Amino acid sequence: MGTGPDAGRVVLDIVAARVDALRGTVDPVRADEPDAVHQFRVGARRLRTVMATYRPVLRREVTDPLRDELRWVAGEAGTARDAEVAEEHLTQMLATIPAVHVLGPVDQRVHAVLRRRYRRAHRELVTIVDGARFADLVAGLQHLTDDPPLTEVAADDAAGVLTRCVRRDDRRLRAAVRAVARASSEPDRAELLHEVRKAAKRLRYAAESAEGVHDGEAARVAAVAKTVQTRLGDHQDTVVEREVILELVALAHAAGEPGFTYGLLYAEAARRGVEARARGETVLAELTGDTTSWPGGPRRAP
Repeated sequence: MGTGPDAGRVVLDIVAARVDALRGTVDPVRADEPDAVHQFRVGARRLRTVMATYRPVLRREVTDPLRDELRWVAGEAGTARDAEVAEEHLTQMLATIPAVHVLGPVDQRVHAVLRRRYRRAHRELVTIVDGARFADLVAGLQHLTDDPPLTEVAADDAAGVLTRCVRRDDRRLRAAVRAVARASSEPDRAELLHEVRKAAKRLRYAAESAEGVHDGEAARVAAVAKTVQTRLGDHQDTVVEREVILELVALAHAAGEPGFTYGLLYAEAARRGVEARARGETVLAELTGDTTSWPGGPRRAP
């Protein structure tokens, strides 16, 4: 045992803070406050991540079922959030097109379709957070903090345990990056890039959770992981946008409206996708060339 705080106490504080943060997003979701769905989804993902990162401290037979439920509820929030993001981005792109090239009620259709999609998804999400399954999840999270399922590792010094846990997520990200380099086809590469994004998000949330113990080093790693996550996320957003544009042009065609402007929007989304992909490739190359891990020092050989 070390002279600092024990790992169990620190990890429980981290988990309890994330549970409180998630519960604090529920009423704003019900009230449909700005950005509430996004914060709810992020809250569920952050909590799910810290449970995964600190598996050595918390017994998996208790946390794994909770993580499954958190994945479910975050996924349910995804439809509403995707509609929000698509509407915002398509509105921005439409504003860059000269008025003379905007043929037909494009702006109205973008807002009508995506607002309707958001409202339907939001109603479903409110039904979920008011339902028995979510109530059981909240009760399970409360029991987790009231009667924590600690392992023997919980008695160890927090600094060392957190180092090992976050290093494992660091290695997960680097392994995902190496896998991209070995991809044999473009579809495989796209799928592996998605895995890199997920691994970067997990490392970011893990490192941010450790900032209370490791301060600057944790913040440094969180910033690197956030950059990877954001750049690959920008590319994924353009993929979703193009799918939405194809849906919109089909609706416009069925209504006898011109499709010219949707073609311009699609081309702009594709251009943004190419740029985002290039930025993502750059940050992956930088990460591959980085021989340090967290916290400091050489990383273990692959």
